[in-house]
Amino acid sequence: MSDQADAPAKPAGPPKQKTSKLVLLLLLANLGGTGYGVFLAMQTAEAAAHAAPAAQAHEPEKPKNEVGPVTPLEPFIVNLNEPDASRYLKATFELEVASAEVIAQLEKLKRPVRDEVLRYLSSLSVADTQGEAGKSKIQKEVITRIDRQLGGEQVRRLFIVEFMVQ
Repeated sequence: MSDQADAPAKPAGPPKQKTSKLVLLLLLANLGGTGYGVFLAMQTAEAAAHAAPAAQAHEPEKPKNEVGPVTPLEPFIVNLNEPDASRYLKATFELEVASAEVIAQLEKLKRPVRDEVLRYLSSLSVADTQGEAGKSKIQKEVITRIDRQLGGEQVRRLFIVEFMVQ
């Protein structure tokens, strides 16, 4: 027993080299994996970039919010359908149409188109004309009635230029 007590304590040596080698190995594996992931992502992005123009070549070009020909309509002044009061609506519209030929067609069908719109507007009550929802409904219905006179979907949009109820 005395041999063990008399022996001096061994000084602690440098840390084990196994730990630093393991950390270095893990860092290299992580770097390699990250590099491979970036490589795959770039290859996928490059393949998609090359495929996009080929796919677009087969699709017809769509107009980019281009405004077609616009033509004004003469103002409409009608009595509203109010049994107890005499109320009036004055409305002015502009039409965006599919082509310049539609403007010429509208000129030829001016009387039937005005008649159709006047009949519709005079059937409205004051409540029908109020608010954004009422005006949107009026826009849709006027477009539908004009398209019916033109024989197809020729009107793209209807712009309300003036709208007054008195």
